[in-house]
Amino acid sequence: MLWLGAADVELIVAASILLALLVSYVGISKMSAEVGLPYLGSPLGAEAFTVAAVGTAAMRPASVLMLTYSRNFEGYNSGMIMSQLTVLQRLRGNLNPAHLLVGVLGALAAAYLVSMLYVIWMGYETGAYNFNSYTYTYYARQSYHRVVFRFNNHWPVDLHRLAILAIGGVAMAGMMGMRFKFPWWRLNSIGFAIPLLPHQFSTFVIAWLIKTTLLRTGGMEAFQRGIPFFVGLFSGHAAGVAVSSLVDFIFFPRSGHAVHWW
Repeated sequence: MLWLGAADVELIVAASILLALLVSYVGISKMSAEVGLPYLGSPLGAEAFTVAAVGTAAMRPASVLMLTYSRNFEGYNSGMIMSQLTVLQRLRGNLNPAHLLVGVLGALAAAYLVSMLYVIWMGYETGAYNFNSYTYTYYARQSYHRVVFRFNNHWPVDLHRLAILAIGGVAMAGMMGMRFKFPWWRLNSIGFAIPLLPHQFSTFVIAWLIKTTLLRTGGMEAFQRGIPFFVGLFSGHAAGVAVSSLVDFIFFPRSGHAVHWW
């Protein structure tokens, strides 16, 4: 809030951005913890919500500009690191939560520091536009064009989008209430809120089949025994990406390979 205020953003715009970010972070963390997916997207974007709720017609130029920068806090609507930390707490098993949190935060701090320094160095060496990455070749230009468009085309409050948001919220609350009140209600409301379902449908089906098979053949004991295997899948993937990045850095400088996408 202080940073947005220092950038000359109106209070109502700053409050709308932060409210949408908070709802998005908490919602994604809740869905990730219950569904078990480390990556999920939120149907609510802070920028889009603020434009619909406040409109750009009455905004100062600084607010219109900072709306675009607010997308950096969305992290592709994935809740930044909050959702991943929530999933880790579910997968930690018998590990000390305090020690796990310190280790994870230390790894994140090191990763962020190395990434920032390396990206800045590459930017000065080759130019960010030559990174061959959507972040620089597409999104940077898109952000600029969006700001120019909004300066020249002022949007009023979008009652249509707000009405759709309200209807979705009521439907979501109703399904959640039915699920908690009636044991026979099997429709999970989380599926209603997860966007881009076609890209994740196969993951849901495979996870559901594995979980159902374990529970029906061996009960909770088999399910608990199987957890380390799936944690190993996560760890193996992360280790493979790390080793590949190290190999690219040493043997293929400036011409690495895309291993982990999104």
